[in-house]
Amino acid sequence: MIKWLFTIVLFLQVFGILNITTQTQYPLNSKINEDIAPQRQVKYISHYTLLRAIPRKSGPFFVEGLSFKDANTLVESAGLYGESSIHYLDADDLSVIKQTDLGPEFFGEGCEIVKNKDGTETVFQLTYQEGKVLLWDGETLELKQMIDAPIDIDEGWGMTKRIDKETGDVRLYITDGSNKVYIVDPETFEIINTLEIYDENGEEVTNLNELEFVRGKLWANVFGSNYVMVIDPDTGILDAVIDFRKLQKQAKQEVKKLNQRWNSNSVLNGIAYHEETDRLLLTGKMWPLMFEISLQGI
Repeated sequence: MIKWLFTIVLFLQVFGILNITTQTQYPLNSKINEDIAPQRQVKYISHYTLLRAIPRKSGPFFVEGLSFKDANTLVESAGLYGESSIHYLDADDLSVIKQTDLGPEFFGEGCEIVKNKDGTETVFQLTYQEGKVLLWDGETLELKQMIDAPIDIDEGWGMTKRIDKETGDVRLYITDGSNKVYIVDPETFEIINTLEIYDENGEEVTNLNELEFVRGKLWANVFGSNYVMVIDPDTGILDAVIDFRKLQKQAKQEVKKLNQRWNSNSVLNGIAYHEETDRLLLTGKMWPLMFEISLQGI
């Protein structure tokens, strides 16, 4: 429901009918509930090194999911009804390598690519309120299968994967806009476990959206803000909050330079990390830029 209303606001803003400027601030909650979680120090990070800003060669897209396919290729999911797609991007210049559009009945959401036991790859893509998960061929981006999402997952929001370094088992981590992160078996798409995320005051951290594992920690965008939550994936404990508002400011300046329209829906959403090269990329909804960030000091 929240995103449905947000989509209406986006439409009104695009056509100049409505002009709203909002900015979610951190802390997200202030009420203390020591029965849920004891008070503890959460690291707040606002300084980081920007390595480069990469202009998009196509789009911009209403980004809902972003991940590395390999060191040279990104898989990205775009949302909005009638504009949703799944596509591969060149990780260096962001040109579109391959793209498949979704039908107008689908609002594309988080995505992740998983290597199958036979060596092939499958791209999983959530849908917003349709209750479906789309399975795309990892080579052709042709639709292989459409399955039902688990009934406990109210809406499709964000998705990433975690690979057990000892067994090679893959687990998908999925958000639905609440404070919950669902751990799912990609072969059966059944829920194995659920994490609930709370801040240092014991308050729920809600609106968890796009996800990525970065150096063993679970990073989560928060819908409507430009902050990233850094979460312990085994306990659900919030370890840190990273303030990326400066990136949004730079993206907004680029939009102005391109004589395009900016609106308040253009928030941070999209994290991709390549472990072997230690490369981190960030972007946002309708941003004309993708940012490469150094992890030194974070």
